[in-house]
Amino acid sequence: MLLRRSSIIFGQNQIKDDSNVSSDSQVKVNLGCGTDYRYGYINVDKVKGIKVDVLVDLNWNLPFRDNVFDEVLLIDVIEHLNDPEKVIEEVYRCCKNGAIVYIRSCHFTSASTYADMQHKRGFSIRVFEDYTGKTRWSFQFKPRFKIIKRKIIFPFWNKIIERLVNRSPFTQYVYESTFIRSLFPADGVYFLLEVVK
Repeated sequence: MLLRRSSIIFGQNQIKDDSNVSSDSQVKVNLGCGTDYRYGYINVDKVKGIKVDVLVDLNWNLPFRDNVFDEVLLIDVIEHLNDPEKVIEEVYRCCKNGAIVYIRSCHFTSASTYADMQHKRGFSIRVFEDYTGKTRWSFQFKPRFKIIKRKIIFPFWNKIIERLVNRSPFTQYVYESTFIRSLFPADGVYFLLEVVK
């Protein structure tokens, strides 16, 4: 059983089904799945009327046990959350050491950050640096991740700019810190993180 016993009903959240994953397989979770239902994953969302396995508002604590996830997807989700830091802490709590976390969200220069009334914010490519334990501000954050890959995503007509900007962390920093970001706004950010416990 992957779920906490006390979380069968959590606030207004209801557990529908966690039988999508057997106990001997890798536990993969698609948080904030929306209509992107994936087989082989526990699909989690708060929206009623769509196909999900667990009905949960991600703004509350996750109703899963500690150290059970092997893989987590947060695709176009964290920009919708009231407190993304709290959700990242919950994801960390539920992940095993070495688990992989995929995150895609709006870049802070993206028009789509402001085109959806449900979007609360856009993100920088540097947003997870403090979670690595290697910055002077890392002491404020308990979760630890190794950044495997990070990428600034551009519209299809700016793929040449995308290749240039993503050549290194330095070129990403130059892009975000200079006027270039205004000339060539990005669409999103992508992260591939490894949980370190």
